[in-house]
Amino acid sequence: MLEKVIDRIASLRVAELPIGKALLVLSTIGVGKGITDVVATRWPSVAKYAGVLAGSGIGLACKKIGPVRRFLGETGAEAFALGGMAAAIWSLYDVEGKIKSYIAAKGTPTLPPGVAAPPAPAPETTLAGPEIGSPEVYVSDVARRLEAIRRAQLERLGV
Repeated sequence: MLEKVIDRIASLRVAELPIGKALLVLSTIGVGKGITDVVATRWPSVAKYAGVLAGSGIGLACKKIGPVRRFLGETGAEAFALGGMAAAIWSLYDVEGKIKSYIAAKGTPTLPPGVAAPPAPAPETTLAGPEIGSPEVYVSDVARRLEAIRRAQLERLGV
């Protein structure tokens, strides 16, 4: 059903860059992260491993279940399996946050002796938002999931 649509999206190229494939991967990672958040808020006891459960579930469903694979087509099944596994790895290890902090640490220049260092940024780093001057706070998937667990437990206790 979706095979032809997904194949057309995957074949989209601009200046020989695979824009369509990038779009597919990003959208399937979004699906994986969305399902991970649903699992984490519905079942707080497994929230730590919600990404692994949801991501591997998406990957297995897309690659191993025949009707799903035929519905999505080979390219779609591969893209959704890739997106599910990427969301699983992302939520368990917070790869994006670690890479961002590593690059930021390597890009920080060393100061000569006698020069005071600027104050360290807060744990939640403020980044430039989509509009100039609008602050956007980066919060990792792990922090969002922990906050969802806390809210669910407080609701259950009636606090």
